[in-house]
Amino acid sequence: MLYYSPGTFGFYDDTINSDIPKDSIEVTGEERSTLLAGQGSLKVVAINSEGRPVLIDRTASLEQVAARSDIELESRTTTANAKILLLAGRVDTLNYLLSDKSEQPAAAEIAELPVCEAQLKAWRQYSVSLGRITSSDGWPQAPAWPSIPE
Repeated sequence: MLYYSPGTFGFYDDTINSDIPKDSIEVTGEERSTLLAGQGSLKVVAINSEGRPVLIDRTASLEQVAARSDIELESRTTTANAKILLLAGRVDTLNYLLSDKSEQPAAAEIAELPVCEAQLKAWRQYSVSLGRITSSDGWPQAPAWPSIPE
């Protein structure tokens, strides 16, 4: 026989296990397979009103939700900082080429400058929005993430 114990959150097989907890509920092999598969997809086993083990969605604690939001904010901020650094460097280089009298910039470089400047401005605005998100409504449970610039 196969069993599930809500007290230990474990499965038991009486052909293998000699100590089966007293709160154990008999389950079929199919039920055990379904419950184990569900745990692998971030669900948890709970006992329903009929006393049977069932899968339910895992509910995250406020601390877990806050940690996920912090990680997402850090990731977005790192991406924004990298883009800003890259674009600022390119804008500086293009401005140098345009101001340097000893070298003639290519037409493509002249056309690239306003595009890079617009992208740099968009990424800086995005970075400012990210910096304000922790003081906005919905933080950390449901942050209203700003749109990522193109």
